[in-house]
Amino acid sequence: MTERIVARFQISDLVGHGLLARLPESEGTGDGEVAGLLRRTEVRKHGKDGAAFKFKDVPFPLANRLRLLLLDMGDDIQAGRYFVRKVTAGHVNRCAQEQVLRALRDSNANAGYTAAHEIDAFDRVVTGC
Repeated sequence: MTERIVARFQISDLVGHGLLARLPESEGTGDGEVAGLLRRTEVRKHGKDGAAFKFKDVPFPLANRLRLLLLDMGDDIQAGRYFVRKVTAGHVNRCAQEQVLRALRDSNANAGYTAAHEIDAFDRVVTGC
């Protein structure tokens, strides 16, 4: 049922490229499916000097998986196990929690479900940069 629910959101290009570098090359299921999504998504100018991955009509389970991968990446940056130039754990967690999670909740509401319907109960308090 949730496959028919779609989400629209954007994430920083620096965060998106940092995540893509962590994912497998193959575009199969799971993490490879997220990698394929990132490769197919257009990166557009955002703000004065920035750019962002603009996701349109992403299937709900795939958007949820992307969110979890971003949270894992934020943990690894915080612990010093992974490094992306100009990206902090706070940047990554904000993308996951403020951009993707909000889009998932909005998508649920638009489909007539409760805000937390089918969203993995894995939350983060967003920390500063």
